[in-house]
Amino acid sequence: MANQMFQGADPELEIAGGTDRGLVRPINEDSYVILQESTVPSWCSAVVGIFDGVGGLANGQEASSRAARYLPELLLGRSYAQACARTQDRPW
Repeated sequence: MANQMFQGADPELEIAGGTDRGLVRPINEDSYVILQESTVPSWCSAVVGIFDGVGGLANGQEASSRAARYLPELLLGRSYAQACARTQDRPW
């Protein structure tokens, strides 16, 4: 995933994120998401999700990627089935 940065309405709030495959694995299986404004509940200004792909296990990259896509859907009160449909993923 590309690096991403968010600066909130509060000038003291700055969130940055990035991932790296490290020295052992051939691919990066980790994901993260920085959510703000319309993708988070009204009671917060930002949410950060960090998802470890558990390198070496089957489908680690897919699992962490799906979790990053589903987080905003679930925070907004949608079910797992609705999240799958909205992200065009097949349920596991």
